[in-house]
Amino acid sequence: TNTWTRVGFYFDGTATTSVITPYYEVTGVDGAALTAGTAQNITLSGLEEMHVVFGVKAGPSAAAETLQIDYIRCVQLR
Repeated sequence: TNTWTRVGFYFDGTATTSVITPYYEVTGVDGAALTAGTAQNITLSGLEEMHVVFGVKAGPSAAAETLQIDYIRCVQLR
């Protein structure tokens, strides 16, 4: 649908059990504020590498679905 979407995640990085909060903005307005989604607890023990994965699910028609990603930015604060 040619809809621009920004998504982000905040990971608090605390020991043992951490919280991941998703953020999103679908309006396509450059510089618009991100809206916080529902925070989820995640248990860190036993986790392997964490991956960022993007995908698109085909719709009910036979038409091809395309997902275009402009960039991915990962930031770590120390």
